[in-house]
Amino acid sequence: MMKGEIMTGTERNRDEAKILRTVWIVFNILLFSALSVLVVFGGIGTLMRGTFFSRTAEIIDGRESFPVYVGGCVEREGTYDLDLFSSYAQLLELAGVKEHSAVETEIDTLIDFTVPVVIVHCIEDGAVIRARNINSVSAEDLAELGLSPLSSARVISYREHNGSFQSKDELLLILDEREFDEIKFKVYAL
Repeated sequence: MMKGEIMTGTERNRDEAKILRTVWIVFNILLFSALSVLVVFGGIGTLMRGTFFSRTAEIIDGRESFPVYVGGCVEREGTYDLDLFSSYAQLLELAGVKEHSAVETEIDTLIDFTVPVVIVHCIEDGAVIRARNINSVSAEDLAELGLSPLSSARVISYREHNGSFQSKDELLLILDEREFDEIKFKVYAL
């Protein structure tokens, strides 16, 4: 088209269609790139629950690791520093999960680091006994878990006077060995 010529309606429509096609192609390339990055760094579940990048990683022994807390029906409650591609099965093996226990996730899947807490529940007589946080549990809840009313009151009083429990093993300062054994896999300190 020469300078000074007037564009016909058909030519204008053709140019607009080219622009729209170009915009559509660029949009799809950007969308595909964004989804690819999302899948590589945490999957679609990350999009639904929050961003993967909001979690802080540490460099330990030259590798990037992410802290995950596990408590409840495990031998070794605590925080574990795990590689990005660790599974729940690996975490539960490290923590010493008890034979009769239940978790609220598929254990063969990769850990969702946007939810850095895994609580393992005990199974007694075919029923799941939900593990409870010793720092927020009531005296009635402790009695339901098997403590006497007097021992339950001592636990609550100790917590009120000394602050939050750092570990469920601190219960041994208040309870005798038998009472502790009764509830040690039914509580966690978080």
